[in-house]
Amino acid sequence: MLALISLLLAAAPGNRAMLARVEAQEQLNDRLEAHFDSVCGALKSGQRQLAPALTDAAAYPQLKAIVWATGCSLRALKLEQVGATHAVHLLWEIEGRDATGARVTERGEADGTVRQEKSQWRLATFVEGTHAVVRRDTARFVEVATAAGLELPRNDVPSSQVELYSAGLTVRDVDGDGRPDVIAFQRNTAFLFRNQGPGLTFVREVLLEAPRGILITSAIAGDFDGDGDADLVVTAYANVPSWVLRNDDGRFVEAGRISPGGFLHSGAATDFDGDGKLDLALLSYPVNATVPTDPLVSENGHPIVLLRGDGALGFSPWPVPKGVLTTRWSLAAMSVDLLGQGRPQLYVANDFGKKDLWQFEADGGLRNVAAERGLDDPGYGMSVDIGDLNGDGRLDVYLGNMFSKAGTRVLAGASGREDLMSQLNKFAQGNAMYLASADGGYVERGEQLAINRGLWAYASLMTDIDDDGRLEVAVANGFFSHPVRKDL
Repeated sequence: MLALISLLLAAAPGNRAMLARVEAQEQLNDRLEAHFDSVCGALKSGQRQLAPALTDAAAYPQLKAIVWATGCSLRALKLEQVGATHAVHLLWEIEGRDATGARVTERGEADGTVRQEKSQWRLATFVEGTHAVVRRDTARFVEVATAAGLELPRNDVPSSQVELYSAGLTVRDVDGDGRPDVIAFQRNTAFLFRNQGPGLTFVREVLLEAPRGILITSAIAGDFDGDGDADLVVTAYANVPSWVLRNDDGRFVEAGRISPGGFLHSGAATDFDGDGKLDLALLSYPVNATVPTDPLVSENGHPIVLLRGDGALGFSPWPVPKGVLTTRWSLAAMSVDLLGQGRPQLYVANDFGKKDLWQFEADGGLRNVAAERGLDDPGYGMSVDIGDLNGDGRLDVYLGNMFSKAGTRVLAGASGREDLMSQLNKFAQGNAMYLASADGGYVERGEQLAINRGLWAYASLMTDIDDDGRLEVAVANGFFSHPVRKDL
């Protein structure tokens, strides 16, 4: 998000004056956040009528269910001086317990004003725009990784930014016993967690160990030799061939290598050409080789690698004419028949720019149809999942991008060219939810459905968590943070 702000300031007229305003606003916000933390502290201490030294009467979240607050966040998304006061748009969330002991989360947004009295700040007004209450008698999910044996041997902090991108996870029944097994990676080693059952009992074994210094990034599972079990293609962050592993009765042996295709991050296996044999798409994210040329439209990444499978664990380059594939920073992909053509397309979530939807033509040609279908989605693409979210029988697309409170706040008070501001605001908006329309296109509804704010949303998933027949949206977020965490 700092890159966005820098670009905005560099492109806008009078950028020195704007930079000064932004710096002054953020210094003010730092002081306000200390006050907001005091309000949260009072709520967590059990106070329900806050002292006049903190706020005017009722100028703070009025809890509907929580009687014991254990967590609290109150942050400004907009901040504007209006005379002697400052207008704010606030995003708040409070966790705790209700009178019965059930777990409750209350969250919402509000417009308000703050004013300074001597050296102290006060919330003067607080007008709720939204207020949601989510109650659970008990936690729906319980952490059991240690007890189940699902732990990697080391629990140390990654030593470089590159290592942040090298983690992956694959879940597949590799030995045909009806129980899902887990494949995970740590630096140069791929581990197989074999499901022993009954219940959750796993035994860890080394699946593949690469030379020291090579970071394994993904294991793409598929029946590449047509014998009914899951084989693997293992990729790495290094300009080295990927490993092809054949499944022999639940044990894996190396069956070949795939020529280098860049700094590979992940991939997808599907039958792109309809010949009954699985093909491959490998995605590259060259964070250890270069830096993006443009935080909004970066085209200095690597093209995806398309490989045609022969049904016997062999792969050959897809005959793609030069210049057809984009050179973007690709992090995730899914392959399904989004367009109802009877064969899958490949949707690619790219960082630092637009997304791609590759349509495989009957004659073997390849075309990017993301823009014409309304799915090019400019943003910081981290992940993608596809499912029928609204139950209308058509597949929808959920994208993990990035939402920043600090970036939203800065852009709310900034000015510049209309086209640039529109682009910047889209990048700061967060996750996107594209609902399929009857005409074959897609319309973005993430903000309207209130599922856009997933913070630094590395992974996203649509699944029916509560078995009611409707899909929920789950988002995994996180990144290394500076001790000053105001951008989160």
